[in-house]
Amino acid sequence: MKMKRATFLTALFCMIVVNTFAQMANRPSAYGGVNLWWLTDIHEDELTRKYYACVNTYYKFESKFGKNTMGELDSESISIYDTRGFLVQRGSTKYENKYTKDGRITERDVYRNNTLQEKHVYKYNKEGAFVTCYNSNGNEKYIKHLSKIGMGEIREDMQCAMEYNSRGRIKRAELHMMLGIFYVKNTYNGRGSLISEVMSGFIQDRRNRPVLDRSAYPFPDNVKVYEDYRYDAEGNWIKRFYFENGKPQYCHCRKIFKTKAAYEAWYKAKQAKEAK
Repeated sequence: MKMKRATFLTALFCMIVVNTFAQMANRPSAYGGVNLWWLTDIHEDELTRKYYACVNTYYKFESKFGKNTMGELDSESISIYDTRGFLVQRGSTKYENKYTKDGRITERDVYRNNTLQEKHVYKYNKEGAFVTCYNSNGNEKYIKHLSKIGMGEIREDMQCAMEYNSRGRIKRAELHMMLGIFYVKNTYNGRGSLISEVMSGFIQDRRNRPVLDRSAYPFPDNVKVYEDYRYDAEGNWIKRFYFENGKPQYCHCRKIFKTKAAYEAWYKAKQAKEAK
């Protein structure tokens, strides 16, 4: 009995180690001390590792007597990723990505209706990664900077600084805009999923003049809450309910596919069902 138990524990330990290294191998390496995994769309979409596709469906729902009841389908969006964790398609938007030999993204072209909308150029140095976004005319729209301590973003009408937690999720953000200064504070559950996002701040006066006493023009708190999470075996959330300022918005469900074959089999079955 002790022998069987020891064998089982050894096998379990090996499985955990193999799985851990497999997930590490599935992620971009650090550069200049910065975790480049944070740049990927897979990370942005709160997925635990690289996958081929994620189908997002949104349902209306009601919240009564402390229970959330799902209603009719509202919309659906499909995200397709490349082997490096970046989007190649989301809904009708398509992405063309270029990489260095060691897997760092260098350029991204964003198309809608087969027309170029944006171009993102990525550069790296000891301080981290810099992403410059241009519009279709080649004019600069904004710059993002990813460093060890967080990410900064500079636009024509806004500057912001973001602080991350150990999982690479935004913990706090400060936005300086033409309308005023705004603060965002996020809270996560024990599995790293977002459960609340609170935005507060101060706006300028009606003549768009800077307000010296910002307490005179408070911005009403905007509170987003996510609850009733459900997870798959790999730790990805596959269902959650979203409220804004106490009002139900939608129930978000996800189907996640590891391979192209699995996704195409699901899509074929879906089309056959809709054709009936």
